[in-house]
Amino acid sequence: MWEVFNSIHDLPVGLWDEKIARGSVSLDSRLIQLCEASCREDAFRYFLCRDNRKELIGIFFVMLTRVHPFSLAGIRNARINRAGFRAAVSATPETSGAHFWFDPVAFTPESFIRSVYQEIISLPDRFSVILFRDFFSEETAIFRNILDEMGFLSAEGLTVTQILIPEDVHSPEAYQGILSGKQRYDWRRYVKNLDQSRYRIEVPESYELSEIYPLYLEVNQRAREWRSVPRKISYFSDLKKIYGEDAEMLMIREVSTGKCLGWMLILFFQKQSYLIYIGFSKISALTLWHNLLIASIEHSVSKGVKVVDLGVTHESAKKRFGARGLPVRYFYRFRNFWLNVLMPVWVKF
Repeated sequence: MWEVFNSIHDLPVGLWDEKIARGSVSLDSRLIQLCEASCREDAFRYFLCRDNRKELIGIFFVMLTRVHPFSLAGIRNARINRAGFRAAVSATPETSGAHFWFDPVAFTPESFIRSVYQEIISLPDRFSVILFRDFFSEETAIFRNILDEMGFLSAEGLTVTQILIPEDVHSPEAYQGILSGKQRYDWRRYVKNLDQSRYRIEVPESYELSEIYPLYLEVNQRAREWRSVPRKISYFSDLKKIYGEDAEMLMIREVSTGKCLGWMLILFFQKQSYLIYIGFSKISALTLWHNLLIASIEHSVSKGVKVVDLGVTHESAKKRFGARGLPVRYFYRFRNFWLNVLMPVWVKF
């Protein structure tokens, strides 16, 4: 028996992190709370399934929002904006990974996904397309044939990049030691290119949103590989309140003026970190970006982190510093039969 809830606050305390996040910083319940608080024009639906004994046997999530048709077509550099199809999406713009769980005794993968699909199309909300997002390689192998049989189309998403820190690595120096010779060369080259007499890297105890927000907007406007709808400044205020000390800002400042030229916002959850947002000036942008990335990795390692989530975009550049790529696929199906027929044809042109 499925039940539908409209907020993560309506779920039993700790359930999301126990069953869905399971230590993943990019699925942290606080990130979902943040999306709920900031995406007022969107809706959130949480599905819980219990058996006859009232035991929990399944969880699923969708966000009712708008997606651009180019994103469904797998066109990576499309601007994602409020124009487009109203969609039931199994993820949020900030989170990534499997936003679902089921008891393998109660469900097979096929019976679970078919049951979820029926629940989604039974929602009273209006939407044109169902988008199952963020299937990584193992999940794609399990669900792809099932979703193909159900009439879903698929596209390749942006690759998620991660760094796995071995258990015996506890310092930035030790991490550099496990990199290849070429990776160490690139690491040191970018650090050397940042003039230490002119710039300093710091983790400030406090910062002004008015100082960082224009740099965030600047990066958003320059983005090519993936450009999301820019968050309002109040979003970052909510983030500071919800995450507290588990959100840290790493900054590059000009020594002579104290002006912030670039920053990286890092979220921490258990032994993982998530480099979720960045902002930097176009001046010396390449050097700033690489040094923000390097400093964020070093800071994460120093805090005992074992998985650094670098998000999507710039996969090849991140691999220079030891990241691995996790290919992602997503699956979508329109409620209108002819849109399902025409979309593959339209993509070819």
